[in-house]
Amino acid sequence: MAFSPDGKTLATADDKEVTLWDLAPLARRSAFKSGSADCCTVAFSPDGKLLAASYDDGRVIVRDPQSGKERLSFKPFDGYGYLSFSPDSRLLAVSGGGSLVIWDLLAGKEITPHSDP
Repeated sequence: MAFSPDGKTLATADDKEVTLWDLAPLARRSAFKSGSADCCTVAFSPDGKLLAASYDDGRVIVRDPQSGKERLSFKPFDGYGYLSFSPDSRLLAVSGGGSLVIWDLLAGKEITPHSDP
């Protein structure tokens, strides 16, 4: 689960959906179904304008948490990943199974990290 940067919303990953909760007062606001895949991790961007979720089938879906509109969907590798946004909310790092993928969310493309031999 993850708190929004303003502390007013909580996102939870539970089986096949991501649920948004308003915290004052506590109330379920919306839920996003994932189909047949289980949702594993969620993260808000630092500016609060994006919500990323990773699923056990390898997909990552980035949404606008206010409207629920899907902004970007990609599959960096098989299996779920851990998520982290850059401080400026432009990049999303996804790691799992010994792999690291970084997506430029504005350009909508992967940035391949360089590795040392």
